[in-house]
Amino acid sequence: MQTHATSKDPFPSECLDDYFFTTPALRLRLDLVQEYVRARERAVLILGAPGAGKTTLLNQLVCRADHNWRVIRIPAVPSFSPSDVTTFLNAELHLPTRAPIEDHPAELDAWLERLATRGQVAVIVVDNAHDLCDESLARLTTLRAGLKSDNLCVVMTGNPELRTRVNAIHGATHRARTAPTINIPSLDQREVASYIDMRLYHAGLEGKGPFSRATIDDIARSSHGCPRRINSLANGLLSEERKKLHWHSATQNLRRKMRNWLTLAVVTASVTMSSVIAPGSVRAAGEGLASAYVPALPVVRRERRAGIERAERLGPSMATRALVFIRALLPRMWSNRRGK
Repeated sequence: MQTHATSKDPFPSECLDDYFFTTPALRLRLDLVQEYVRARERAVLILGAPGAGKTTLLNQLVCRADHNWRVIRIPAVPSFSPSDVTTFLNAELHLPTRAPIEDHPAELDAWLERLATRGQVAVIVVDNAHDLCDESLARLTTLRAGLKSDNLCVVMTGNPELRTRVNAIHGATHRARTAPTINIPSLDQREVASYIDMRLYHAGLEGKGPFSRATIDDIARSSHGCPRRINSLANGLLSEERKKLHWHSATQNLRRKMRNWLTLAVVTASVTMSSVIAPGSVRAAGEGLASAYVPALPVVRRERRAGIERAERLGPSMATRALVFIRALLPRMWSNRRGK
């Protein structure tokens, strides 16, 4: 696997960026939610496991909504009471009264009728509605109970258990049919590969990606097609490769410095050895030469002196040859070690 630099993080941990990976199944579900809103359904549920892409799908639904949608976002705060929900909704609708909506349903009816005359529909959007308490959830799902107008639809996302809670509320109050439910599908192996490639391309990487086919297959099996898990696994693999690349660069720099220091040490040792092996080579000019040519010396001493002078002449040449040999051998040794 190779490491490539990108302009931004290709796999964010929270999946809350401006990229939306669309598949035929997701497009079908977006169209289905729009049809439910046009049909004025009381509540529409978008369900999926944590990290399946519910928030991303909801944001795309709001961005691609019809021009006649009047979208009101309500945060799913666990501490919200039913009165907090209605107070927040009053503020968003700019209703003239500060009293709760259920005390003055005519105010909300009049506002919905004004929207209807303009060809608009009110759509209340709640992300992660499973965080709300049962009373607040009941207030949202039963908001149309005391109203004459049906120009209102509530779209909520949540975990799979949200369907059981909402159906229990509907069954206990209206005896109405269950709320329409849309499940977010997981990505298959081919879609996981496309998802990773498009994420990298969206981050600024073009050409061959850093993941092999075997690595992508492992990510698909381990993540079970969940986008958040795919991001986590892919980001972990990229981090490991960045650490390996940094370690490899540091090791190469250390080897280069060691090679330079070893070359310097060998050169110094070679010069020192040449001085020890041939001490006569560093004598002053003319020193010790007069006794070699004394005519009164015996023949044996004269031959011994000739051998000493020959050794003094050959000493520097042997040291020079050894130095040249060591300098030629060092690059080959280092190249063989790097090749291994």
